[in-house]
Order: sequence, then structure tokens, then C-alpha cells
Amino acid sequence: TSVFLLFFVIADFFDHADTFVAKNSPAYFVFIYYLLRIPGFFYQASIFTALIATLVTFTIFSRNNEIMAMRSHGLSLWETIRPVMVISIVLCLFIFIDGETLTPLTQEKSTRIYTTKIKKEKKSKFYFGNKKWLRWGDKIYNFRHFEPSGKLIAGITIFKMDRSLHVIERIDAAMAKQLN
Repeated sequence: TSVFLLFFVIADFFDHADTFVAKNSPAYFVFIYYLLRIPGFFYQASIFTALIATLVTFTIFSRNNEIMAMRSHGLSLWETIRPVMVISIVLCLFIFIDGETLTPLTQEKSTRIYTTKIKKEKKSKFYFGNKKWLRWGDKIYNFRHFEPSGKLIAGITIFKMDRSLHVIERIDAAMAKQLN
């Protein structure tokens, strides 16, 4: 998993390196940003690495006739795969807990650091990542660009929802500007 985590960090770094250089970002904020991104990278990489590890293990077992040897010594197929099943269930629970608790918190904090400290944009309470979301009554608003002054909003989508949270109306606007 650590190799895939390293791949994720390197790929993300090269994706954002131009921003780090252009904004003259302190190394401290870049380090904290990547430290907070690791739980999300772990969540994405651990599922894939568990699958690959299981496939490689059983391929090696099959190639070396170890499954046949286990069966000839009286182990049933269930006894052969039980350790893999137990480890898989424990890993799935750990990944689920990571994905539902730790990852959302750290992703939000890393996004805030990236937006406010690294890109040096004004702080807005409506954003998560590149898109801004706001729920107000039975409507959900999405803004692609939100000026810190609040007088200009671009790329607006408004979703009107019914009681069962189904979209009943969608309104799109290129821009909204406050006049006064």
C-alpha cells in the first residue's frame, strides 16, 4: 500500500507543482497539505492493493501447487481461504471507517489549506474543493466561481428538491451580479 500511496502523492504533487511555484507556497503548508491527503489516498489505494495482493498470493499458491498440497493434507477449501476472508473483512471495516470518518475531515482541511494558504484565495464557508455548494430550504445551489466580495457569482446551478430529495427543477445561469 505504501508504494501506491507514494504514487498518489507524486502524481498529485506534479499536478499541483505549478501552483506551488506560482504562488510561492511555503514548504510547511505543502507538507501539511500532503499529510492531510494521505488518509484519502489510503482509502483509494488500499482497495486496489488488497485485490492485487490476493490475486498474486493465490496465483503463487496455484503455480507452486500449494493449494493441492493443503487439500491433500486434509484442509478443506474453506479452511484454505478462511484467513484471507477474515483479513479481507477486517480490512473492509477499516477502509469503511477511514472513508466515513477520517477521510472527509482531512480532505476538507487539506482543501482549505490548498485554497487559502497555498493558492492564497479569500476564505469562503461555502466551498469544498473547486465547487461551492449551499443548501437553503428545498434548494441546493452550486457555484463554480464565487468572488470573495460576494458581488459576483459565476456558473450557477440551482436544484429544487421534493421531500424525497428528488430533483424536480434545475435552473442554470452563467453569472449573477449584485447591483447596488
